[in-house]
Amino acid sequence: MDQETIDALQARKTAILAEIAAFGAATASVQGKPSYNVDGQSFDWNGARVSITAYRKGLYDELTEITRQLSLAQGDWEVQDVVIT
Repeated sequence: MDQETIDALQARKTAILAEIAAFGAATASVQGKPSYNVDGQSFDWNGARVSITAYRKGLYDELTEITRQLSLAQGDWEVQDVVIT
């Protein structure tokens, strides 16, 4: 993997971490709100929680994959030798 690809992965990892951190404030405002209907308009805060949770899970999944790729590219691994006599 070339350095340009590694730099792009690191930049994306930083962006994902910032986005995950921003969710703290965003999800706090959604929690505890009831779903309701007013004049034919629906406000489904439970659905909002589900989509936020699914989006956050997607970010964590992407973060895991990027971390795995960076570890492989940067040699953050160990080779074990086995000697049989």
